[in-house]
Amino acid sequence: MRVNEYSTNYSADAQTRWLRYLGPQRFAATFLNNDPQALVQYLERINTTFGVSVDRRASVGPQVRVLDLADSDNAKRRLFTGDKERFGFPEVTAEFVGDLNETIGYLNSTNNGPLANRAVALRDTMVEGLKALEDKQGYFTTGHRT
Repeated sequence: MRVNEYSTNYSADAQTRWLRYLGPQRFAATFLNNDPQALVQYLERINTTFGVSVDRRASVGPQVRVLDLADSDNAKRRLFTGDKERFGFPEVTAEFVGDLNETIGYLNSTNNGPLANRAVALRDTMVEGLKALEDKQGYFTTGHRT
């Protein structure tokens, strides 16, 4: 597992499952010196590294964001579905939402409300993306990394 910035070649689920297994408090204690700010930065880095933004048709709504399984290096080598590359994975995004929910509870219980608010905003973004994935049979075939 890589918790350091600029680490590459790891999948999103490898990043989210340690947090899921340990819980936010033990994860922060084990890897982040019990630093709540570093925990939120880690979550935001997952979004930056594995997030994909997808433009939806104007009749459906604005751009949405979900997690992709691969980081940008691995995405270049990914197999294609038909003629279009698959973007966004509901399983990884849903797991990340669960991690965010646990982290929000942990941050609120330790009087870190402003950090919890950042996690809430990220969670809400991912939930909107999951709702959009439902409309697209589980994945998008057009999108871009931002």
